Order: sequence, then structure tokens, then C-alpha cells
Amino acid sequence: MKKASVKLLISCLAAQIISSCSTFNFQRIEAEGAPIRQPVRLTDLPEDENYRLTVHTQFSYNGDSLISVNNGQHTPVNADGVFEVEPVSGETYFLERPGINEFDFEGENLFWEIPRWQAGVDFDFIFARSIAFTGGLGYSKLRERELWRQNAGIAFLRQNRDWAVRLDAGLHNYQSYHRSEYVERSDDFFSDEVPPDRFVEFFTTEGVSENLNFSTTLTFNTCRPRGEDYFISASYGGQTLASASGTSSEQGYMAFMAGISNNITRYGRLIFGGRLMNVIRSSEAGQSFLIGDLFVQFDINLIDQE
Repeated sequence: MKKASVKLLISCLAAQIISSCSTFNFQRIEAEGAPIRQPVRLTDLPEDENYRLTVHTQFSYNGDSLISVNNGQHTPVNADGVFEVEPVSGETYFLERPGINEFDFEGENLFWEIPRWQAGVDFDFIFARSIAFTGGLGYSKLRERELWRQNAGIAFLRQNRDWAVRLDAGLHNYQSYHRSEYVERSDDFFSDEVPPDRFVEFFTTEGVSENLNFSTTLTFNTCRPRGEDYFISASYGGQTLASASGTSSEQGYMAFMAGISNNITRYGRLIFGGRLMNVIRSSEAGQSFLIGDLFVQFDINLIDQE
């Protein structure tokens, strides 16, 4: 067994040099966190305005609170749907023989609990009628856990007589709580088999991960002088649910919003809309899934050039 331990040590050292030596797979993730949600940022500057500071306050509600899917990051399994390994006497690692685990895992291994409601306050400063800087906070609560989100970004916009278009890009910083079961698989360089055996180690981690993700949003809206206006918006970005040993479970998403807005006064606007978030599968074995919510938003113009 001492010889096997030496082999494992040498293989692990080699893995630091050859990055493809080790792979990480999340076998099961139990996550608690809020989906990334952004305010509707509309463009409707009067012709005599060059700058504006607006506060967006949004409240959203979704019916689903637990999502259970296959995230595509599980190890391959044998014909019975089990990740088959062999124990090594006296060691904490296992051996994975070639030709055994050759099938995609078809069960559910991601269990994401989300709050039913979220609130957000965001600031939007437009200047020169073409550029904006944004920043804000998001808050929700899941049982006794308080979930906060911070975001900052930049936008480019263009407005014509009756319509406007805006492109936003930003970063989102937030926390997620998780319990993860994952494995590290390393090739045995000393094995005579082709392909070689693999060393396998099992880990369990539980805690809080600090996440930073990027997103971009394209928004079209009407901007008529009177009456209701309409908008449609599409976003693309990433959401991290768990992280461990330098690797993370990150899901890409696309979000679509549509709704109606009405200027209450020159300094205020009320918005009603719906959002559909499509979380994209991370591999051919994974599953995509949808999260829908309804929201109401109130905008206040703090600085309004007359």
C-alpha cells in the first residue's frame, strides 16, 4: 500500500503541471440563492434633456421555490446508472477502471431553492443622451437567510422620436449557500492500461460562496409623448450556484422581459411586466429549465434637467 501511496503522490504532483490530469465533477448540489434579476431600464428623454438620474425600485414574485434538474456535471456512470469505483485497501482514494462508466447520468443532481419574492433598488445616471452608469442592490429572504446582491455597469443608448434602444453590460456580486458532493478524477500515469486507470477521491463541502458574474442586456421601448409605452428586453449572463477547490457550478441563462409603462408625472413612471429566465444546460447531458416571475417597478427621476 505504501507503493500505491507514492504513486498517488507522484500523480498528483504531475497533475499540477499537466492541467488536463485532474477533472472535477459535481455529483450533487443543494443550493440556496436568488436568481439574478435586473430592473427594466427604459430610455425616454425629452428633447431638451441631456442628463438624468433615475432610481428604479422593483418587486418581483415567482410561484416556484424549488428546482430539481440534471446540471450535466455528474460523472459518467455504468449501465445501472451508478458511478462505479473500486476501493483501495488502507487508502482514502478509489480506482476507476476504464470501460466501466461510459453512460451519461440521467437523474437529478441539482436542487436549487429560490425565494418567492425579491426587491431591488438601482440607480441609473444618463449623460450626453448616449451613455449611462448603473449600480444597485437586491434583497430577498429564504427562511432565515438574508440574500443580498450588488451590481454595477455601463450602458449605451440611442433614442429616436417614438422608440429607443439600449445596451447594458454589468457585473453582479452575490452570495449563494450550498452543500456539494463532488469528485476529483486523476489519470494514473503508471497504469499499463490504455486508457489508464483513474484515481478518484470523494469530497463534501458546505458553506457560502462569493460569486461574481457578468451579464449583458438589450432593451427596446417605445417613448411616445402621451399614453402607455411598451418594452421588450433580452439578457444573457451566468449564475454560480456552488464552488469548491477552484472549480464552480456555473449555469448560463437567458432572460426575457416584456411589459407596459406609464408616466405618472414628469418625475415618475410605473411599470408592469413579466420575466422568463431560461437557464441553459451546461452540457449535452444537462437539462435547461425555466423560471418565471411577475414584477412591478416604480421609477423616480431625482435629477431631471428642465
